[in-house]
Amino acid sequence: MRTDGFIPGSVMKLDKISIPITVKKSDLLNLLSNHGRAAVFKLGIDTKKPIFAMIRDIEILPHTDNYLNLSLFEVSLKEEIKANVNFRIVNDEGLQFAKLGVTMYLKSLSVTGLPNDIPDYIDIDVSEMKNGNNILLKDLVLPDKLATDVDMETMVLSVTSFRSAPVEEVSEATIAVEEVE
Repeated sequence: MRTDGFIPGSVMKLDKISIPITVKKSDLLNLLSNHGRAAVFKLGIDTKKPIFAMIRDIEILPHTDNYLNLSLFEVSLKEEIKANVNFRIVNDEGLQFAKLGVTMYLKSLSVTGLPNDIPDYIDIDVSEMKNGNNILLKDLVLPDKLATDVDMETMVLSVTSFRSAPVEEVSEATIAVEEVE
């Protein structure tokens, strides 16, 4: 199946029944590039009633482009779900030029909201950041329709300068060679 360009997978339905599926790899990559991993997909498995699902996991063989398995879960468009949304740093060119780096303390945020309101990323603009600046969760503007139970005083990131280690001089070692009899 994989050699023919298909990825095996399953959909966990709300009634706890798992349905096996296969997805064409090129179709999945196209959907991901156009809509992202947090999108709600309408599946045409059941001709009577469409299934709305989100991606739970995509297993990829390390160091290759081989997709092993796709795991989806059915969602109700009218019921809130909990999901982890990754942070994405934007406008960091100025930091790179000033030899400043970003240390992430929180890579993603657990949020609650309707499936269609959950974004792929929460962008953090660091264009105005200086050495020693920090961003706490309360400093970010979260989408209106999302809620989180994470403490708003939680550190998300800090900006620090790159420090190069002092270069130590290496002296040439003298090697004595003895003749062994």
